[in-house]
Amino acid sequence: MLTRAQDQSVHTASWRLRAAFWLALAGVSFASFLTTLGDVREYPGTDLRARVVGAREMMRGLDPYFIAARTDQTDALQDPDRYAAVCTRCTYTPALLCLYAPLANLPYGVQRYIWFGAEWCALAGSILLLRGTIRDGLLKNVFTAVAVLFFADGPFWRLHLERGQYYVFILLLFSLTARFCVGKSAVQEETSFADRWWHGIPLGLAAAMRLTPLAALLPLWVLGLRRTAVGAAIVAVLCFAGSIHLAGFGLWQSYFRAVSIQSQLRWNAGYLASEKAKLPPLPANVEGMTFKRVLDLPDVNVTFAAEVLQPLAARFPWAPAREHWPTLNQACAVLICLLFPFLLRFHQGLEPGEKLAAAVLCVLSAEFFLPIRVSYCDVMFLAPIGLLMPRMFRNSAGYVCFAVVLLGLALSHSLLPAESSLPILRPPLIMGGLLAYLAIGFGAGGGKTTGED
Repeated sequence: MLTRAQDQSVHTASWRLRAAFWLALAGVSFASFLTTLGDVREYPGTDLRARVVGAREMMRGLDPYFIAARTDQTDALQDPDRYAAVCTRCTYTPALLCLYAPLANLPYGVQRYIWFGAEWCALAGSILLLRGTIRDGLLKNVFTAVAVLFFADGPFWRLHLERGQYYVFILLLFSLTARFCVGKSAVQEETSFADRWWHGIPLGLAAAMRLTPLAALLPLWVLGLRRTAVGAAIVAVLCFAGSIHLAGFGLWQSYFRAVSIQSQLRWNAGYLASEKAKLPPLPANVEGMTFKRVLDLPDVNVTFAAEVLQPLAARFPWAPAREHWPTLNQACAVLICLLFPFLLRFHQGLEPGEKLAAAVLCVLSAEFFLPIRVSYCDVMFLAPIGLLMPRMFRNSAGYVCFAVVLLGLALSHSLLPAESSLPILRPPLIMGGLLAYLAIGFGAGGGKTTGED
């Protein structure tokens, strides 16, 4: 039995260990913040520029997807990094452009810092929301450490901030949906929870901003979260209707046409070269910032076309021709969206967190069949990792799957030398580890069976 002095010593050591843990994570986060702040000061945020210019054009009644490139274009509407005459670089839904519209008329340099701060706040909010779905205190801290070390300090997050991307806002909405659906059951002993239509509001907003989250609706329906799925669908439709009311239905038609052209530009080098040659000279300095330069970090395009179709076409004459790749990608994406719910019909022992994770993984799987999927998209993996990680520690199969996920995160971590960076392996390893757990974790006897929803 411990004496009073020994008990006090153990308590002091435990407190010091916790303090060191949180100070270390705070130090890593602060160092990452300073690094990314330096990037914002140095680089103009080329992807943010495309959305800001698109929002400005939409607000002026112009078509943000097909406005002609001009050397004498006003600074507010000039996109120096445009690479094709046939269409602009704006490949974002009108609903997403509406998100950027309220700040669009501010000077671009001011918006750069505002959105930089918003992206950091969205990541911090996502971590806190996902922590709230974890019941065990130790596992909360393990998840926080993974989130800070491999995401907040990861190279893909630095690239996300330097480019001025928006995927972290999709992550935030996924995390909010998870907190609504899983948060209540996480602090109670039972694993069942009430399915409410308003749980789907964040997911509906995400689907309006980026259409791929629509792929989560059918898995949620099959898994019994039908009110959540219906709520998400209603909110998405309302957002679509609102954007049509503000900008007109023709803008959505232009969006889909622009996406199709961008797919052709991506895989037809001759077409891209001819469209680039048609561009007039565009100024590099706009609104007090110098464009046509980006941070030199690995930004590989990990997609089905890039990693499967392209190598096949280079080696085998029977491989599908490039002009058929967009159709093949679309067919595979639809197949994935149907395969997930079909398989989940036979996997009814999932807990609430695993149900949400399965739906999010369906969305992230569909992302691989888009023409472009740059490494900053990997920030969205935080949601399924946060939802599945606590359950992975219940059996040996889960430990192995979690190790695979960590391996994927570690292989391209910013602490490794540049020549050791392997970002191309990160998505398949993370996705493979998470999907493998859903596939075999319950076969190992580690999962609990939920009650009726």
